[in-house]
Amino acid sequence: MATAATTYNTLLADALAYCERANDAALVAQLPRLIALAENRVATDLKILGDQKTVTSEFDAASGQVVKPVYWRDTISFNVTVGTERVQLLLRTYEYCRNFWPDPALVGVPRFYADYDFEHFIVVPTPTLAYPFELLYHARKDPLSVETQTNWFTFNAPQLLFYAVMCEAQLFLKNASALALWDSRYAESRAGFGAEDGGRAIDRNISK
Repeated sequence: MATAATTYNTLLADALAYCERANDAALVAQLPRLIALAENRVATDLKILGDQKTVTSEFDAASGQVVKPVYWRDTISFNVTVGTERVQLLLRTYEYCRNFWPDPALVGVPRFYADYDFEHFIVVPTPTLAYPFELLYHARKDPLSVETQTNWFTFNAPQLLFYAVMCEAQLFLKNASALALWDSRYAESRAGFGAEDGGRAIDRNISK
């Protein structure tokens, strides 16, 4: 079973040992991709404190587009500093933003934002100045690899990651009975981990 000392290399070794397929060349070759799929599964299933990141920067003056951070998954909050006041930008649809501010050549203080595509936001009005902003978001962890042996999950939720790897391995091996076992382990671990992190949750809409 995976332990607190989990690394990319131990995930590879553990998966082969638990599958009892150490000499299966096809599985050995596929395991790096299966680990990547498992990481995506965990990142999709859980949005927790360990996934949160913050970036601060400035808008490009007279540009309505903002580049999203690397590994961005979704936005928690987005605010802009105008003078000495920090103002929350409100999430709207792309169509709403375009209707609200149809001429991007006109400028003003940003009030709304929308997903333009997976790599960009749009903000409206188009910023008059290079206003500072702060973006809080859920992010995928740095992907594990030979060069990146550990990440947040290998230290804080190694069993969850290991169970996800085993689910992907059994899917590859087309072993339905083993998949049911590991999927059950994964579901139990995910529920427990989510409940633990949920105890730290607060209502972001309430200021104390």
